[in-house]
Amino acid sequence: MATPTLTEIRGFSAAQIQSITTTDVQGLTSSHISALTTEQVVGLSSIQIPQLTPAAVRGFNSNQLLALGSTQLASLTSAQIPLLQPGAIPGLQAEDIIGFNTLQIASFTSAQIPFLTTAQIAALSSAQVDNLTTNQVKSLTSTQIGVIDLEALVALDTRQLAQLSAAAIGGLT
Repeated sequence: MATPTLTEIRGFSAAQIQSITTTDVQGLTSSHISALTTEQVVGLSSIQIPQLTPAAVRGFNSNQLLALGSTQLASLTSAQIPLLQPGAIPGLQAEDIIGFNTLQIASFTSAQIPFLTTAQIAALSSAQVDNLTTNQVKSLTSTQIGVIDLEALVALDTRQLAQLSAAAIGGLT
């Protein structure tokens, strides 16, 4: 089987999506991914997802991310996460964020951080917060800072704390 055309992929069932070989998954583009319905995207396996090219990963929208399960999302690599469109980030469930390892959390870009919902931010563990980069901390909004667990806030080091804006500090209650 060769990489499916856009016309072909639009007609695939979730089971047919899952049957796309690793080699053919690597041929998918952002147009292929964005053409998938939420019913189809659930067919992507945790083996296929890490094989998606940077261009393909950029095709995910928030509804598609919402449709993916925790195991599928946990299979996103730390190289793929920065490629997700910032507007797609709210499609991640808080439970999905909990399942991300510290490298995956650290791979979110400063442009993506403001798009994390308060539920997603509140779900971060102390270890995940501790592994935020200084650029990520700098991108946190006052609302986001306000929902971070106190134990997680205590985990921030002086380097990270120095990056908090006055507005973000205003979110501390």
